[in-house]
Formats: sequence, C-alpha cells, structure tokens
Amino acid sequence: MTENCKIVAEWMMGNKLKLNADKTHLMTVGTNKRLQMQSSKVIVVMDGCELEESDDKVETLLGCQIEPGLKWHKQVEELVKKLKTRLTALAKLRNIIPFNLRKTI
Repeated sequence: MTENCKIVAEWMMGNKLKLNADKTHLMTVGTNKRLQMQSSKVIVVMDGCELEESDDKVETLLGCQIEPGLKWHKQVEELVKKLKTRLTALAKLRNIIPFNLRKTI
C-alpha cells in the first residue's frame, strides 16, 4: 500500500496537484467477517506521514458517513438526528405562523 501511495504522490506532482497527507485517512473496507479476521493493524505511509484509521472506524466523505462494512447505520442515525431537530422547530412554529404560510413551508 505504501508503494501505491508513492505512485499516487508522483502522479499528483507530475500533474501539478498537491497531496495533503495530513488530511488523508485510511479505511479498511470489507465484509464484517473478513474485517474480524484481520489480525494486524494496517500501516500505510504517504509522504512521510503515517495514515491512521479513525477510532470509531467511520469516515465522512462528501457529507456521507461510511463504515468499513459499507453499512449505513451511522449515516441513518445522523440523518434522523438532524431531521428530528428540524421537525421539532417546525412543530413549534405551528402555533405562531398562520395556516397559509405554513402550507408554503
């Protein structure tokens, strides 16, 4: 993996792109069974920085929470939490805003 990272870094430099290894994360993806069989921690070095997996093993990519087993539990939990707060705010407005204006919201 480290060798592949070197190839990517060279390609990016050749195409005048900047690689920010400090913001790059590592995620091992697979089925739950295969992830449990993995005995050692994967170590990957990119531009002198060691890439690390997050503690909760969930990465956020373009606003989506991705789990190693490609499950959507964390993403759904976050969406439900956001929706509950917004629906609560709308429910409080029910007694304040006239009916015609509520229909547009």
